[in-house]
Amino acid sequence: MDRSWVEILAKAASGKPGMIRDRLLSEDNSQRYKQVADLVAEIDQLYPNHYQALRIATSVLSGRLFTEVRVRRNLTYDVSAPFIERAISSGGLYVTTVYPDSVLGIMRREIARMQTSLLDPENLNVIVQQFITEYFLNNETDAEQANQIARAELYGGDYRLAGQFVDQLRAVTPEQIRDASRKYMRGIHFAYVGDSTRVSKALITSF
Repeated sequence: MDRSWVEILAKAASGKPGMIRDRLLSEDNSQRYKQVADLVAEIDQLYPNHYQALRIATSVLSGRLFTEVRVRRNLTYDVSAPFIERAISSGGLYVTTVYPDSVLGIMRREIARMQTSLLDPENLNVIVQQFITEYFLNNETDAEQANQIARAELYGGDYRLAGQFVDQLRAVTPEQIRDASRKYMRGIHFAYVGDSTRVSKALITSF
């Protein structure tokens, strides 16, 4: 663990009183993990349940993009909005298409929809139940259970947090999903492979 953690967490806590940006300076790695966990916990207090809210938001966005881009318009074979699960999570957008401008426009519209409208509570409940079912299926083996415990210790500073995943998912509200979308689905950096004359720079920078 190096000082880049300081910069990442400080950015997450920027503008919030009481956050000490340069306190992750211990030379003892075990102590640093504890300090990271403490600061992540403070950030979580400022943005309640945003980690799980972003997890659900990216899943909803993936489903909507699949419907709009592939099923309705047949503009791609593969499109998604992955959730990258780390101590500090992130999301992404991915598509392969020969119609980049059309797809980018749809992506931008669907992100705006996530940021301005609330998910129907009944639909949210169905999505959460799907996550919970997959969680239990994926954690049937001792190895996967150990993996969950280790990640809880490394990412959250307490192995017992592994047992809170289901409750955290069930606690996510439509408002938290909207707020997480507003906070994190912006300032997207794109990597584009293909004919650059077929994509509009204005569309890329609009995210």
